[in-house]
Amino acid sequence: MVFSLICIPTISGEIKKCGMKCYSTPECNTTCIHEGYEKGICLQNDYGSLDCCCQGNLRSNHVDSPI
Repeated sequence: MVFSLICIPTISGEIKKCGMKCYSTPECNTTCIHEGYEKGICLQNDYGSLDCCCQGNLRSNHVDSPI
C-alpha cells in the first residue's frame, strides 16, 4: 500500500519538487521551466510561508528523443 502511495504522483505525471522559497508565481514558473519541469506554482507549506513547487518533469518524458 505504501508503494502505491509513493508511485501514484509519479504515474499521474504530477511530479513535484518543492522547497524553494516562492516570491511570485511567474518567477517560480520560470525557475521550474528552466530546471526542466512543465510549470511552477506557489503553495503554502506547513509553516505558513510559500514554497515554489515544480510539476510535470519534462526531462524524463523526452529521454528517448533523438534530438
